[in-house]
Amino acid sequence: MTDAPRTLAIRALREAALEFSRNPEKALQMLSEAMERAETSGDGGAIALLAKPAGVLCEGMGNLEAALAFYERAIAAQPEDAWLWIACAQLHKRLCHGRRALVAFARALELGELQGDEDAAEIARNA
Repeated sequence: MTDAPRTLAIRALREAALEFSRNPEKALQMLSEAMERAETSGDGGAIALLAKPAGVLCEGMGNLEAALAFYERAIAAQPEDAWLWIACAQLHKRLCHGRRALVAFARALELGELQGDEDAAEIARNA
């Protein structure tokens, strides 16, 4: 019997978190490898669960393009997550991708309003 993709994703997150203080690059590699396994399984929840912290880790390391790629993978897996759209929009803005930032903020606003997430809608509205 094999573990469910989300269980494996949680295990990979835990292991990457333990590795992070010693070697952030290795922690990122661990998350990337776990994402590849999750993508093979087709479990969008597991993909997004891994892509979000990988994006944050890349941002913290100053690799904004890689962070954006992780957030976009998470959005592809969970397109209804307003907060992922906000993260993506903020990176587009930092990278001077004006049109892409506007599109992502507009989607975040739409989702925030549809889902009753006033915080997400407010951030997107005031971006």
